[in-house]
Amino acid sequence: MLKKVDIVTSDGQLNVDVAVSKMPPGLDRNDSRKLLESCKTKTGKDGLNTVFEIFKSYFAGTKYHVKLDFTNILVY
Repeated sequence: MLKKVDIVTSDGQLNVDVAVSKMPPGLDRNDSRKLLESCKTKTGKDGLNTVFEIFKSYFAGTKYHVKLDFTNILVY
C-alpha cells in the first residue's frame, strides 16, 4: 500500500515529502517531517523489513496514532 501511494520506493526508501503531504489535517507537519527524517535512516534485511523498521520508529516517536477502521469494508 505504501508503495502504491509513493510513500516508499520499491526498495523500502521513505519519501518524506510524499508522506508529509498525505498526513491528515491537524497534525503538525514540521514535527512529523523531523520525525520522519530521523526514521528514514532505519534499515532492515530487505525493502519490506526496512519499511517495517521505519514504521516502528515513527510509531514510537509520535504522540498521535491514527485508528483505521475496516469493519465496514466488503471483501469479495
